[in-house]
Amino acid sequence: MGNDQTISRVISIIARHDVVLGVIPLGAPSQIARILGIPQGVKACDTLSARIIEKIDLGKINGHYFFSAVEIPAAEVKLECDGCYQVELKESSDICISNIGNFLGFSGRGIISNPRDGFLEASVCPTHKRNFFLSSFYKKEFKKDSFFPIKKVKIVSEKEEVQLIADGQEKIKTPATVEIVPKKLKVVVGRQRTF
Repeated sequence: MGNDQTISRVISIIARHDVVLGVIPLGAPSQIARILGIPQGVKACDTLSARIIEKIDLGKINGHYFFSAVEIPAAEVKLECDGCYQVELKESSDICISNIGNFLGFSGRGIISNPRDGFLEASVCPTHKRNFFLSSFYKKEFKKDSFFPIKKVKIVSEKEEVQLIADGQEKIKTPATVEIVPKKLKVVVGRQRTF
């Protein structure tokens, strides 16, 4: 019983054991419960008793499991992706590496992630300055976002340590390795799940 923060706090413990996670959302609206298709209130008990169990992927950052996403706000970092290619961000960019759900990234667009596909989804949104003439005319900030699937990424910062935020609360500093752990968690889901 609890909200997204409760799930985030216990996920590393649950992931180390062969147990099934069932969620009864309490308190603030739970994005994770919504994504899993678990309704609020008494109806959550009906969903849990139906026992529809799915095996889903978890993310892992420097040995710690996370459920939803790792965010890196306004950073100049290098991403070494899947041991195959590098993305070097010379300008400050907001980065989100997502495992599950339709979370609003820094760009305001949703990141659609499937927790059963064996991939994390990364979004990179430059935080460069506005084009003064166009932005004053259109009242918009122009950014070009990049989205790409990854299995493993090493995040390195050359100038200074950068803080990463896992599941909206756990703070980890660079260098960091983020990877997918396929089918790591058994979880009770409802018919209204978003994946």
